Amino acid sequence: MSTYCQTVRSDFSFANMGQMDLVEMFQNLKDKSALNDAAAAGVIRVELKEFRVDPAAGLSPDPSCDALYAQYKTGGPVRFAVVRTTLTPKGIAAGVEFDRPIEIATRELVDVTDIRAQSGGTARVTYTWQWKTTKMAEAIGYKPDAPKEATASLRRSNGSWAVTETGVR
Repeated sequence: MSTYCQTVRSDFSFANMGQMDLVEMFQNLKDKSALNDAAAAGVIRVELKEFRVDPAAGLSPDPSCDALYAQYKTGGPVRFAVVRTTLTPKGIAAGVEFDRPIEIATRELVDVTDIRAQSGGTARVTYTWQWKTTKMAEAIGYKPDAPKEATASLRRSNGSWAVTETGVR
């Protein structure tokens, strides 16, 4: 679970906002597009609890709000929103972990189609690769493109080959 605290004017309410509205609102979250995609796919759930807080009362509504509460201690009443992002069963099955990038696919070598020696001790390699999807890709319905052709230039160095340049066609 990931928790985030936000303040809003005391007359504001989140009551009529849906899941995607909440995701769109939290602009200062790291990589909002991934959160948006994950919420739209039903992999995570954004839960929100509102608190109307009078700083004179002396208590933060939630430990995640302590820092913000300290800033508003001398002001008038504000509304705190504690946002908890949790994984749905679909997200758990897809292997999603909070505070880690969501990996959708990795590159996979399909075939080496040509190797040509070049001047200066280099070689030009032509190969085919494709995206190999993860469980997360399946959970959100991502379908990769067809295999792609690419090239790489290699140079012999210290008894092994090192890639000096790559390109996808």
